[in-house]
Amino acid sequence: MGELESIKVVRQTLMDSLGDRSEEYLQLMNKWFRMELNRHEFECEARKCLTSSQLHLHNQLILKVLKKCAHITATSSESKPTWNRSSSYISHSFEPIDPIFYEVTERQEVNTDIPPFISHDRLLPDTSSMMVRTNFAAWEHGLEGASAEVADLLSVATHQFLRSIIVTVIRKRKGCCFMNNGFVHALGKASLNPWLRSVTKKSNGECHNLRLDANVKGLLTPAIRRSKEELYQNELFSFAASDAPSVPLAPISVSDILYTLKLHPSLVASYFTKAVNTERMYARFTYPCDD
Repeated sequence: MGELESIKVVRQTLMDSLGDRSEEYLQLMNKWFRMELNRHEFECEARKCLTSSQLHLHNQLILKVLKKCAHITATSSESKPTWNRSSSYISHSFEPIDPIFYEVTERQEVNTDIPPFISHDRLLPDTSSMMVRTNFAAWEHGLEGASAEVADLLSVATHQFLRSIIVTVIRKRKGCCFMNNGFVHALGKASLNPWLRSVTKKSNGECHNLRLDANVKGLLTPAIRRSKEELYQNELFSFAASDAPSVPLAPISVSDILYTLKLHPSLVASYFTKAVNTERMYARFTYPCDD
């Protein structure tokens, strides 16, 4: 029996033994997964609704869930060696985070049901955290659980979704190049001015020997020397057609994302997701001190 099947069996046994108190136990576990309660507070509250005969089932369920999440993290890091994660990340369950990111503010409530946003901890959801959330969401809807492939797919989809928005913002701010098949490359390249044309850049650099035409009769005369006005115009043209000096741009702001989503509404296909996050960004843009 696999790890996921063993988690299902232990959870079902614990829910059957709890009976009517299973809803209270699931609510406590939900708060722990959302980081509203730490491990010690969750254990203290859970022991109030558990008997001595049910305590070992509770310990088995918690250990199996943590073991499954740690196994997924280690497997994903081995399959993608290009990430170059340190050994301390694999040997521990959590990464060290600056405590100021979790500082309690006036806007946070004690009994809130809103999970923490990515902007709070400044970490993208990995496979292990996505596995815990998908399993609990499946339990809330009466399903047995979620597999590791689902958590991995959601994690990759989240990264790709955010990457597509960032690439579109950079394309609008600076410029890029396209291949014949539409592949985007050279992000951040300066956009060309369509009203200017550089004749010197069109030359392919090939050199040809000068030859005299035998059909031409008469004496060869030297070329007419160009005037100062022509030299001056040629110099101005070379300055105008040259690349402009690169000016460092400011970091991507909320206004850049709002402008990009307005021009490219297909980036966010869900209308509900777009409406909620647009309202949140407008609130952040109007009140910068709010998260």
